Amino acid sequence: MSDPVEASSAPAPAFEAPPLDLASALALLQHGHAAVALCDAQGRIHWCNRVLLELCGSPAADSHGQDLARLLALSEADTGRLQQALRAGRPMQLPEMQIGEGWWRAHLSVMPDG
Repeated sequence: MSDPVEASSAPAPAFEAPPLDLASALALLQHGHAAVALCDAQGRIHWCNRVLLELCGSPAADSHGQDLARLLALSEADTGRLQQALRAGRPMQLPEMQIGEGWWRAHLSVMPDG
């Protein structure tokens, strides 16, 4: 008769993806299907991808430094929600917002300064 085997309570090792070069990372962001914007805590755009520009119907030259809520033509209520989330400085899922004729959900991710 064999001895009982005790299950290990140690957590499984975390999966770590291999490093990605800058050109590949930018290509993924630029050509993916999600609208992506890199903004400061005040909501000013530092970078955005083509999907966001197409969504807004805005040329790339008009996006840098522009207020994200203004670029997206958000309602006053949705602008307030976005500003509150940015001020909170923590990752969060925002409620659906109407942009043009569609409804979109934004997820805010916080990046460390640097």
